[in-house]
Amino acid sequence: VPSVSHTFELDGLCTFTTYGVRLEASDGTTTTSFSGSADQWYGFGRTDGYPVTYTVEVANRRPVDWGELLLASPRFEGADLSSITLCPLGSAPLAPSTFDALRAKLPQAMVSNSWGMTEAGPAFCIMPPDQVAKRVGSVGMPVPPVQFRIIDAHGHDLPPGQIGELLVHNPGREREYFRDPEATARTWQDGWLHTGDLAELDEDGFLYLRGREKDVIIRGGNPSLVLSALNSALPP
Repeated sequence: VPSVSHTFELDGLCTFTTYGVRLEASDGTTTTSFSGSADQWYGFGRTDGYPVTYTVEVANRRPVDWGELLLASPRFEGADLSSITLCPLGSAPLAPSTFDALRAKLPQAMVSNSWGMTEAGPAFCIMPPDQVAKRVGSVGMPVPPVQFRIIDAHGHDLPPGQIGELLVHNPGREREYFRDPEATARTWQDGWLHTGDLAELDEDGFLYLRGREKDVIIRGGNPSLVLSALNSALPP
């Protein structure tokens, strides 16, 4: 299994090994998986008419802002996505401009950016529907009994609005790296998972991802913030 820096663990989604866009769609009783290009995604979502879509970027070759790929597709303007009512996005922060464009295309759906991590297990964030438009860029709040902390380089807790490393506490048996006790000891300390994610919490406990602290080589770059700035500056 290749190493992936961000893993979207919603409803059992796993690490993907194909380069393109991964979609899991569900009608409440049946789940269908698809892997392919952004253009092929439109055909899959339209013809099957599923109300829920989980779309995940793939990171085995280089990080891809799949939202930008979907928006750049010539099929974007004419695509019929009216059956979709829930669209969580995962595995990387979503540029605000991309979020706004997807919400405009899917006015009937709740579009949200989600966070998950293989090491965190069933530790989830949730974004209340009435907060989605108010807190653009947030992946939501932890679902109890999960707890979040933000610490500095010395292990001290940081106040809301300051960026540091995200720590996660999830009651239950801690996970471990296979046959690597040293890495396990570094990652899980005193019941807290050191994620390596740079993030901040606001005054109400909503989480905002800002980058990676761990030494991860990203050859293609993570263009979300750059693309957001460029798109905001360009004329419509």
